[in-house]
This record gives sequence, C-alpha cells and structure tokens, in this order.
Amino acid sequence: MIVTILKVAASAATVTLAGSCGRNMLQAFELRNSDNLPDLSIQKLPSTDHAMKTVEDLHSLNRLELLSLFSSGEIPIDLSDIEGEWEGELLDNNGAIMTTVSNIMTNGFFALGPGRTWNGKRFENNGVTGVNRFFTQKENRGDTKIRFDVSIEESKLNPGKPCIQLKYFNHQSPISPWKTMVDELRMVPGTKEVLLGMGSMAWSGGSANSAPFCLRRLPKPSKDSAMEEL
Repeated sequence: MIVTILKVAASAATVTLAGSCGRNMLQAFELRNSDNLPDLSIQKLPSTDHAMKTVEDLHSLNRLELLSLFSSGEIPIDLSDIEGEWEGELLDNNGAIMTTVSNIMTNGFFALGPGRTWNGKRFENNGVTGVNRFFTQKENRGDTKIRFDVSIEESKLNPGKPCIQLKYFNHQSPISPWKTMVDELRMVPGTKEVLLGMGSMAWSGGSANSAPFCLRRLPKPSKDSAMEEL
C-alpha cells in the first residue's frame, strides 16, 4: 500500500514538473514569435539606491514579464564595462514549483556542497572570463570555483538580438551536468548596474526552459579596505 502511494505521488510530481517545464517553453516560444508581450519599464531613479530598487522591482515580476524585459534589454559596448563583482539573486521561474526547482539546482547542486549559497558572479580579464561567487557560511567568506567564458553573441532565447553569453563548456568535465550550461545576460533598460540573466542547460530543455536571475554591480573596494585585507 505504501509503495503504491509513493509511486502515485512520484508520478504526480513528475507530471506536475513536466507541465511546469512545458509552460516555460511555451512562454519562450511566445517571446520568439510575438510582439504582444507585456510592455514593461523599470522605474528610473537618480539616487544611489537605484540598483537596489531595480532588483526589488525585478522580484515583483513573473517569468513572462521578465522575458519581456529581457527582450528589451541592452548589452555593453565592450565586455570590459562589466568587469568586477556582481551580487546575484534568483527570480520567479513561473510559480512556486519551478522557482523551488531553480533554488534546489542552484543552491543544492550547483553550489557543490552544503553550507554554500550562490552569491553572484565576478567578471575578470576585461570581462572575457569569470567565476561564480558562492557564500560559505561555515567560513564566512565567498568561494569562487566554477568558471565560465564570456562573449557577445546572438541570443538563443531571443534570436536576432545580441546578448552577453556565459559558457561553461571549457571548464567542466565531460560528465558534469553543468558542461552545457549557458547564461544569457542583458542590462536592465535604464541602468548599467543591474543585469537580467536567463540560465539553462541543454539536457533540461535549453534556453526555452531557462531560469531567470539578476546581478547587481557591487562597488569597487576602496584602497583603505584593500589595505586592511592585506
């Protein structure tokens, strides 16, 4: 009896997850084939809190709205413009089920161990390479172990328009689940301090099933704080 209940529960969970993935892919299809997505604009504020307010606004949007905003995003003139530290946060991925899946994949598996939380990205070498930032609670410090290459290419999610692409292929083992990972990034309209990203893996549906996240540029450390670290 218990085995039967578990099988039914597992089947129901599989169907629900498949349905959620299908909804994600349908929305991606709408992005590629429709000009009737929600017309959104993030409020422009001239204050120093603009970036944080933009991130708050992004958290209020659902995945379809985030896709629409992504489609109108911009890219930097040069990749060196994004060099530095960026704090990251996961965004809505079509409701509680897929958002929870994104959180488990990112902080449960991608983070490579308990007590580690994904915390953003750092762009290096004039923006052409980078690493993911992880916060390690036990040691109270950031950890950077998963690398990627950066380029400006045509978007897979939004064909015909360029985006910043982060590719992990050259830095993962042949059996790594992250080998086919690709992040697509664009600047949120109205600011150069917040990037809207869509992350995906080929084995889970590719760009059509991408999960939204955002990156907020962190201030460069002052000379005094750098000297203190030394």
